[in-house]
Amino acid sequence: MIVSTLIRERRISPPARILPVAEAMAEVAGSLAGPQAERAARLADQAEQLARTVPSYETRTSARAQVAVAFARAGQWEQAEGVAFSLGSPEYQASALSQIAVAYARAGRWDRAQKTADALGDLGDRAAALAAVADAAAERDPARAARFAEQAEKLARLIPDYVSRASALAKVAVAFARAGQPDRVGATARSRGGGRLYAWEMADLAAMLASYNPDRAIHLADKAQGLLGSTPDPAAVMCEIGVALARAGRLDRAEGIARSLRNPKKRARVAAELAVAAARSRQWDRAKQMAGTLSDPEHQARVQAAIAMALMEAGQWQWSRAENVARTITDPFERAQALIRVAEKMATSAARGGAGEVPHRTRGFRARIA
Repeated sequence: MIVSTLIRERRISPPARILPVAEAMAEVAGSLAGPQAERAARLADQAEQLARTVPSYETRTSARAQVAVAFARAGQWEQAEGVAFSLGSPEYQASALSQIAVAYARAGRWDRAQKTADALGDLGDRAAALAAVADAAAERDPARAARFAEQAEKLARLIPDYVSRASALAKVAVAFARAGQPDRVGATARSRGGGRLYAWEMADLAAMLASYNPDRAIHLADKAQGLLGSTPDPAAVMCEIGVALARAGRLDRAEGIARSLRNPKKRARVAAELAVAAARSRQWDRAKQMAGTLSDPEHQARVQAAIAMALMEAGQWQWSRAENVARTITDPFERAQALIRVAEKMATSAARGGAGEVPHRTRGFRARIA
């Protein structure tokens, strides 16, 4: 098994670097649901055992939350809920339960999705979970997705804090967009506050909508940009506008915004989204160029991993390039995670009869990951 070999060959000793491995295993398990659900469950179980060896409460809880989600994606519902409800952190528990509810929705188990989302005590968490369930249900059952979104909207409007309410309503608006109800998007997201929050809300919503409805996202981004004069933090708004434009395919405008931002973190956020968008549109040189502007290793690793997966999606003829990109990630465990995803993508394609050379290529990954 790839990850076990990785642990053995790198001589990893708990607790130093066990968390990234546990998370990698959990993520791989989640990607193997369906025909390979049994294997996914075994991976998730091993990840759970690894996660329990981490002495730090915070890191152990983070890893176990990932494991709970992996169990759900593998269809191991009792194990998923058992791990999630045993998490002592309300934040991690809410995140895990929300994703388990989404897994139920993707499996068409609507009642369980509803009950899992309803188990969340915080209004904001419950609204966000129902919005995510609506989003997951959109492809299979748009009418049902709209009903979940309506529930989420009712809950979101009860949140007393305005900023939290606006954030929740933005997620609901995205759910309505995915459910094929564009008329509900504007009504749901409309703010009753001042210019500062209104500009930020529109920019944030534009970033969230861009992958589903790029035209609407661009329209909102333009409106938000027109309100910059009324916000005390125009750079934050411009950062979200840049993210929205990158996701919507307006790469030139997004790049212009990235270059105009003086704050290194905000500039890096837009540049990272731009690099990923360029890779997905198969503008490889541009993606590489933007990735090269990032100085933060974590940003670089995420972008390089996204580029590698975009290359995998481009077709078998780009797989060698995807592997090479993944191998350029400097952090050894981020690199391992990226290579694992590439290997599993190849294996999944082979299982579906997608490529004759895949078994030969995946056998070599065990030696190359470390």
